Amino acid sequence: MAVSYYSGITVEFESSAVALGTFDGLHKAHMEVIGAARAYAREHGISCGIMLFDRIPSGIIRSSDVSSIMTNDEKKMILSDMDFFYIETFSDEFINKTPEEFVEYIKNVLRAEAVFVGYNYRFGKNAAGDAELLRQLCSRIGIKVFVTGECLMGGEPVSSTRIRTLVKAGDVKGASRLLGRNFFISGKVENGFQNGTKMGIPTANASYEKGRLLPCDGVYAGYCTVGGKRFKSVI
Repeated sequence: MAVSYYSGITVEFESSAVALGTFDGLHKAHMEVIGAARAYAREHGISCGIMLFDRIPSGIIRSSDVSSIMTNDEKKMILSDMDFFYIETFSDEFINKTPEEFVEYIKNVLRAEAVFVGYNYRFGKNAAGDAELLRQLCSRIGIKVFVTGECLMGGEPVSSTRIRTLVKAGDVKGASRLLGRNFFISGKVENGFQNGTKMGIPTANASYEKGRLLPCDGVYAGYCTVGGKRFKSVI
């Protein structure tokens, strides 16, 4: 079972391979980055982890309402074979780290021997650093950097922004192709007004995390998984 670490705690491993990024949705491009980190860790016999944030950085930096495609708990469920997750608080202190300070952070806190990022990765104050600067700074302190290229589908890069646009438009099937799995929402069943039961069609009302991405209003065909069993559903 993966170990979860939180802001201010240093991981207990001597060295690690770490995937860096927001990873909202864990779409196909994200999984290429994470897969490369996992393969390196297995080859070199070290721990493999992923750094996540407690909130979506892009929404905070741009002061915009950016809905999350997936919660951190859902990411942990999908990436259950990772050795550790590091959940960093996206605070003013963290936002204002210089690129040099950020590299020291991944060395001293994450014990990184190698880091893995996408081609468009940005880091440091005002997103001043890119993948090439990360490579330069890390090489000075003995950290290897691996950068994955674009992942294209339909002639366009796979991205969280593209997936959000499709989901909001109700094209859940299109979003699922980019994700590499069915778009889903998890939550707890809560009591409602029992109107469905009164009409002879009992329904289940599921809560979901605030700020979660939802499809536009409509009726969708899908599946509901409860207690390990999957049922065809109307949503």
